[in-house]
Amino acid sequence: MKGMTAPAYSQALRERLAKLAAERLGQEYVSLEGAQPTIEDEEYKKACAKSPAERVLLATLRVPINDFSPVESSFWPHLVLAAVNCNDGRVHRSQPERLTPKRTDQVFFEQDFLVNAQNFIARQAYFLESN
Repeated sequence: MKGMTAPAYSQALRERLAKLAAERLGQEYVSLEGAQPTIEDEEYKKACAKSPAERVLLATLRVPINDFSPVESSFWPHLVLAAVNCNDGRVHRSQPERLTPKRTDQVFFEQDFLVNAQNFIARQAYFLESN
């Protein structure tokens, strides 16, 4: 992905995820405060340490590790979304979904990202909203 740094890409997707969450849950329940956590494996609860919120919504893109492949699509990322209850440690996680690029994407893989995120937020709204 040329032309965009990893931090800029992460911030762009973070803003899009927050917008979707605000549309579904209400702006008053969504904040971009707190540092962007780096999540290794499935250690989603680490995000709670850097967040002032009781619930955290995370999106992680993972590029498949291939030693060598001449096929560009073998490096398209998989998206995993997670909703974390910081009070009791429960985590609701999506299955990995492979993202594919679209010609009209303003940010790489944006349209597939948005569709998957919107569906996850809709399915997990009760968990993200509950006290």
